[in-house]
Amino acid sequence: MKKPSKPAAPAPCSAVALAFTRLLLVGVVAAVSGVTWWYGSTVLFDRKSALRDALSCASSGLASHGVTTWIVNGTLLGAQRTGTFVMYDVDVDLAVLHEDGDRNLDEIVKDVALKCSAGKVEVTTSYPRQWKYCNLRSCLAIHEYVRSTNGRVRSIDGTTDANYLFPLQPCEVSGVKVNCPLDPSHFLREAFGHIWTTAPLAHLFW
Repeated sequence: MKKPSKPAAPAPCSAVALAFTRLLLVGVVAAVSGVTWWYGSTVLFDRKSALRDALSCASSGLASHGVTTWIVNGTLLGAQRTGTFVMYDVDVDLAVLHEDGDRNLDEIVKDVALKCSAGKVEVTTSYPRQWKYCNLRSCLAIHEYVRSTNGRVRSIDGTTDANYLFPLQPCEVSGVKVNCPLDPSHFLREAFGHIWTTAPLAHLFW
């Protein structure tokens, strides 16, 4: 009976190619891991630090002028879901209440914005207004809320019953002490739908 033949040894060139391929794969994995670590520890950390600085500066600056503020939209979502800024959100969302006596609110907001950022302040022409300013590290959107005579409040995002908003409640995002609406879930349902509590955060922004 003929003995089965042994498998042929790989040619030297094939062995070299296989070793090179393995080395290349190891290098790619190491590079991807390095970029991921760098992004998480440097870029993402720096962005969250910048957003925290922008929120802290703006909220304290407006409060010093007697302007009532609270967080809304993506910043409110982060405070309620994770206690920090959402990595997929691109700016800080802060609301201000325009009382009847705040005739110079536009000047106050722009003055605080310039002190908190070297960026240009843009404001919508519609009313209620929204101010937005950015620098190289962060953006901040300030939403104006106005009381209506029927017990509601209006903003660029729409109208809602003031009872969902007031009295404001103390809350915190990324270590910054701010105000939140009385019923945050109401505003988050309006902004992101009923899935705001369970949907992946990336899905809510993309």
